[in-house]
Amino acid sequence: MYWVLLFSLNFFLASTSLSQVSSQLGESKPFIGKSGTAGRPSIDGVDFNPAIAGEVKRSSILVTWGASSYEYSQRYPGFEAHSSRKFGLNPKLPIPKFLYKISPRLGVSGTAIPFPVSQTIDVEDIPIVILSQQSLVDIKGEGKVNALADLNIGYAIANQFSVGMRFHYLSYEGGGDLSESSAGEKIASFDVKSETVNIVMGAKFSAPLFSVGILVGVFKSASVTSKLDSQLNAIQEGDANDDGKDSTSSSLNPLRLGLGVRFHPKVYATIDVEYKKVEKGKKRFSIVDMTEKELDAYDTISFYSGAEVRVDHQTDVMFGYFNEPGSIGPGSKGEDGKTGFGFFDLALNLGEPPEQPVWGLAGGIRYKFDRIRLRKRKRGFYRVIFETGLVYSETSIGIDESGEQPGAYLAKRYKIPVKLVYRF
Repeated sequence: MYWVLLFSLNFFLASTSLSQVSSQLGESKPFIGKSGTAGRPSIDGVDFNPAIAGEVKRSSILVTWGASSYEYSQRYPGFEAHSSRKFGLNPKLPIPKFLYKISPRLGVSGTAIPFPVSQTIDVEDIPIVILSQQSLVDIKGEGKVNALADLNIGYAIANQFSVGMRFHYLSYEGGGDLSESSAGEKIASFDVKSETVNIVMGAKFSAPLFSVGILVGVFKSASVTSKLDSQLNAIQEGDANDDGKDSTSSSLNPLRLGLGVRFHPKVYATIDVEYKKVEKGKKRFSIVDMTEKELDAYDTISFYSGAEVRVDHQTDVMFGYFNEPGSIGPGSKGEDGKTGFGFFDLALNLGEPPEQPVWGLAGGIRYKFDRIRLRKRKRGFYRVIFETGLVYSETSIGIDESGEQPGAYLAKRYKIPVKLVYRF
């Protein structure tokens, strides 16, 4: 049975974009539901709309760190549930971000990791059902971000209108061993390399009582190369090495619209809606029918909302809600059916539970101190800003008996992000 898993594993490695790497690099605006395309000018707001870099008044340095935990359970009908828990730092290391004001109207921000950053992959007792039999496998290895570059540039054309562009590059590689859980016998070793280039454009219009923002993906290119080495492959197929490569590109995707409204001098609310189009007709290997089938994929519309309430001159409280549907359906049975959400999406996520579909609630506090007073009747500003709070999210899929490989999972996540901003 394991040779089937090996063939499927290699197919999966060649077709995934390893998007979960991004979640290890920090998350912007978590306390207002990850909304901010039309948000207030700030250094982390640039992640949602590069045009905001032109609106921010002062150069800034942002450091993000924190802790996270999850409780995860997964089961297939007729088999025992598999559960796991994890607690640790997220991101693994403090992530710095810089914003420099070249002029009052022009701002440039970015994050760069020129040196490799490694992450251990250690996942045990992963349940998998092939040919109506359940087995447990372990995946152990290491993932490494070779390079990360995220550059934003924003320009305020007028006092109320700004535009911006973002360039994002990520190079990632990982490798490890796949083994049988009970006997500990090595089944295979694998390696995967991924490169992603992403360019987006943004614009924002700001009025006294409201703001409108838009973000459009102009270009995206992703390339994934994988290699699988196993003696079982040699026995079953006559070749101990399998190589796979997959490249995708897209334009004008995603599309994100944002609205910010000042309901009260002390209350500012934001709402973002994002439409993301998936590649139709894409195929993936089915471990149920032992053949390559069309993936049951859907376009998605995600919703993000939040509010910031000023308590006093130094303190704000924040609230947020977000909902992101999944882009892969359950699939369908039969000769003309589609392959759907299954083992690969559940297990091979660098040891983390799947990220979608997900909904979440958040709350946080912002405290400003070290006030700088300016001459010539100009308004002063607080040089240091500290933010922290709690983000709860829940990711789940129920059993769909009509699906290709019925299965269910539930993941509950708790995150405590910590952000420190220094303005000058």
